[in-house]
Amino acid sequence: MSSYEPDPEARAVILNEDTYLWYDISTGIDLIYEYTVRIKVLRPEGTDVADVELDYTSTPSMKESISGLNAAAYNLVDGKVVKTPLKKQYIFDEQVSDNLHVVKFSIPEVREGTVIEYRY
Repeated sequence: MSSYEPDPEARAVILNEDTYLWYDISTGIDLIYEYTVRIKVLRPEGTDVADVELDYTSTPSMKESISGLNAAAYNLVDGKVVKTPLKKQYIFDEQVSDNLHVVKFSIPEVREGTVIEYRY
């Protein structure tokens, strides 16, 4: 796929997006949210989709967290798919305010034609 027919000017397109929610009652009542997305970069100016920011809140009465974060870029090189995973040392957790945090990361090796995937 080199373009998206409904929007020929699209810089990138979401190929797949999954969200799973469930309750864990083993240590109280926790709501677990699992998210996965795959995005195809269609144009060079679409590479900014690889710069990701995930907000979460943490207050005395409600504590959110982001865990199990994995991300990778997939490129076709000489007819073979090459996976470039995000290294953990390039994931940053920034406290923006008393209650707001942002996890930031940039998936490596992203260019026109790359498929990126991240999940947490």
